[in-house]
Amino acid sequence: RPESNATRVLRRLFPIPNHLYSHTYAFVADADGEVVGLFLGFDKKEWEAAQRAMGREIGFGWFKVVRPWHLVRMILAIIDLARTFEPLSDENYTIQMLAVLPEVRRRGIATQLMGFAAEQARSKGLKRLVLDVLIENEGARRFYEHMGFRAVKTVTDPRFCRRFGVQGSIRMVKPIDAHANADR
Repeated sequence: RPESNATRVLRRLFPIPNHLYSHTYAFVADADGEVVGLFLGFDKKEWEAAQRAMGREIGFGWFKVVRPWHLVRMILAIIDLARTFEPLSDENYTIQMLAVLPEVRRRGIATQLMGFAAEQARSKGLKRLVLDVLIENEGARRFYEHMGFRAVKTVTDPRFCRRFGVQGSIRMVKPIDAHANADR
């Protein structure tokens, strides 16, 4: 099966340090030496630095990772994302992405990754884990609810939904117990 444009772009961006989709902010789960899951997580300062690095570190390198005819569409998508989502709080640890290979799901890997995300947040003195999940991703939404997240905002902006081909996004939040050794 051919690689999607998004996968191709992420594959090229991941090795470049310090930006929003970089290995710098990735935490992985492995089984027998193979990566089976990962999450990208940020506090506010890391997020802001990663955003600045998108332009500084990659610069004209965007033309190497994104086909020129997709660049305008990508810039418009970034504008839609910035317009649609709330700015980060100094008290939140944002989980940008959580992924587990389909063949190893339901084995506790995502739960372990989320526990590690909570540890990262706790070690930074933060109060909440925050993430966005697509409305149509019911399995992920149920998992996050099981992990103690609750929905606090739904985004169904027509331009955002049309551009990304989605129904919308749900912002979910989980308070962090500052004294707990592990979250569920």
